[in-house]
Amino acid sequence: MKLWIDVEDSAGARQGSGPITTALGWSYSELMDGAGTFGMEMPGQDARAALASAKRVLRARGIVNGAVADLGAGIVDQRDLRVSGRGRSMLSLRVATCCVNSPTCMLAV
Repeated sequence: MKLWIDVEDSAGARQGSGPITTALGWSYSELMDGAGTFGMEMPGQDARAALASAKRVLRARGIVNGAVADLGAGIVDQRDLRVSGRGRSMLSLRVATCCVNSPTCMLAV
């Protein structure tokens, strides 16, 4: 699946020169009300990694069945940077207040 993640400030303005396109992993779990959590991993050396700081909004989109689909949005809750024995760094981002097409959600997707 092709995936990209826009980083926004609290006012909804996109940050940086474009979306994060280097996400290597993506996970999502939905609760009954449409809210849930998602997480992603990306190379720590990606220049856009610094944009995805705590309290920024991540808005994920991807190609699903040949069409662009909103995959989720939420506020960055946790950032973990790991460095492998080979010196490669991976940034893991967790979003705890995620919304997908939920009428009760505070973030419009």
